[in-house]
Amino acid sequence: DTLRSILIDVYKAREEDLPSLYRRFRQENPSIADPDYLPTGTKITVPLTGEAKTDQAAPKKPQPQTIQELQVKQVATNEYVIKQGEYLAKILRRVYGVSDDLIFHKYLDLVKQLNPEISDPNLIQAGQKLRLPDVKQVLTAAQRSNYTSVPPVSVTTAGEQTENKQVETRIALKHNKKDQVAKESETVSQPRQTPQAPVSTQTVSSQAAEDLDMPDLRKVKGNVMPALKTIGGKQRDKGSYFMPVTGGTNLSIDTSEVPVMELDTGKKIIFDLNEQITPEMKRFIEKAFPSFTVISGSQGDMEALMDKVLSVSGYFSINKNGSPLLVGSEEKLRFFGKWIVYKDFSRSNVFVVNLLKDEDMKTPSSIRSYAGHFGIDLIEVGGKDVKNIQKKLPQVVDLKHSYQALLKRLEIPYSTNKEIDLLTSGVVKISYKAPILVGKVILTDTVPAQDMAGLLQQHSYELIDTNTAQLEDVLKAIGLEFEKPPLKMIVAQGRTELEIPGLSLGSHVILLRKIDKDISAYLAASGRKVLAW
Repeated sequence: DTLRSILIDVYKAREEDLPSLYRRFRQENPSIADPDYLPTGTKITVPLTGEAKTDQAAPKKPQPQTIQELQVKQVATNEYVIKQGEYLAKILRRVYGVSDDLIFHKYLDLVKQLNPEISDPNLIQAGQKLRLPDVKQVLTAAQRSNYTSVPPVSVTTAGEQTENKQVETRIALKHNKKDQVAKESETVSQPRQTPQAPVSTQTVSSQAAEDLDMPDLRKVKGNVMPALKTIGGKQRDKGSYFMPVTGGTNLSIDTSEVPVMELDTGKKIIFDLNEQITPEMKRFIEKAFPSFTVISGSQGDMEALMDKVLSVSGYFSINKNGSPLLVGSEEKLRFFGKWIVYKDFSRSNVFVVNLLKDEDMKTPSSIRSYAGHFGIDLIEVGGKDVKNIQKKLPQVVDLKHSYQALLKRLEIPYSTNKEIDLLTSGVVKISYKAPILVGKVILTDTVPAQDMAGLLQQHSYELIDTNTAQLEDVLKAIGLEFEKPPLKMIVAQGRTELEIPGLSLGSHVILLRKIDKDISAYLAASGRKVLAW
């Protein structure tokens, strides 16, 4: 429901009555800051005209009207109840186990068709019910579309050539009708084409990897191992590491020279970059301790080393150079990864791993915090931390739909209640008092009568009704150049892209709808002056 739809559809108000009704609405509902934003469950007093009538008998006195909660009836397709903190892509990814490309290119549209009463499927609330496509329908379509539930993993075995294999894993599904969980199974098949990220993004990521020096002990301890520690592991690079051997003896490793990484999957990786472990000893260790893998030598560049490490990590699935992850509601963020790691079967623990050149800046903390809301951790190997920013960031300025406040912030000259002489005849003078005058543009929430409007037009004045005009139209009328919404920004080239419901005007960003506080903090930290319309 919107105020406009309530007045016109329910109370049959006329279009020409709206300016007057809007003014009365503000008087009778002083607690409502924005009449165009009425959250579900809000109680409002509806102003009526003398001719207003409803499909039912209209109340004699204005009574509070409750905006009804969205109801979804039981249907044949799967019905899903939204949980706190969930968003649609997360639900589809976890319930069906399909790729993000399949979600955003096919199944969002299908969900919209099944739920026509929902205008924006990203704006869903806890407790709300959604109709979701049938499980079999999703999996069948996924196979026809050459989309896989788990993208290909590059598997390298010691002493052998790299062999590309595709691991297709059926995600455990809970079907509403049978309430059964399908048994997880894995099959190895021939490679087939999978969706790729945009070429420009891959080029940037690949170039970053090519420019990195060969990995050495310092970079492994300072970059690779901390990255694995973030995913869930223990970094052993000080003191001796003891490995008990059958017969009462033990094997020890000086971890200052040969560090060891213990992953929470049970796998353990020994980084023997300087090849201090002989081939015979390596074979003995891997045979006596099956959970250990010895990585000898630098394995080429940093990308090749990470390929090897991730291939033996035991994580659920690893998608290299795959499609980006798209998350958000009003604001949207795309995260591109050299590797996207799904740590376990639930696909809720997601890690986006990238290689950075030494001069690359790491992702700001506010963006990392935002990604964390969706169960995504951003892991960056290399690069440098963002420079210290001022502790007290500029606050987002709430304009409260005021054109005066906007013009003042933009430092645009204007007049208020300006008397405009239109016609003089002897002692008789016709004039008009302009609420806001910017050059020859009059901004008003009360449009004058047709004769007066005609006189203003004869004097080259342009009238704009602020009740109905869009902000973009007003800015265009007063001669301002701006970037239209949605506003797209590059947070980190080749790694993170941001899209917000706002427009850019010089150093100002004007938000048309409320966005997440972490994204607002990022905009402020980047030097933008953020205004909320």
